[in-house]
Amino acid sequence: CAQFRDISHETQDTKYYIQKICEYGLMWLKSDGTTPQTNFNPYGKISRGQFGTILSRFIWMLDYSLDNTSSLPYYTKHLQALKKFGIMKKIDTPEMLELRWWVLL
Repeated sequence: CAQFRDISHETQDTKYYIQKICEYGLMWLKSDGTTPQTNFNPYGKISRGQFGTILSRFIWMLDYSLDNTSSLPYYTKHLQALKKFGIMKKIDTPEMLELRWWVLL
């Protein structure tokens, strides 16, 4: 897992959960899918599309039908699956921003 340089002042609980999401493979690679992140940026913002993708990956970690290889934006199938199962209702604004640490919770 990544060794984030910007979490030294976070609580032990926060560090624990950041480690867990890294172990699950959810938030530790850059958008190219291969380069590890060096900063977690817990107070940075991510889009609703990114949030939906992280949530979808967590719920369906081994469902490879929800991959990022289609010609659609990477989050499209993830958001559609979350809506289908009633987990997220508002998927029409994937650019809406959320705080990264809220997503972590």
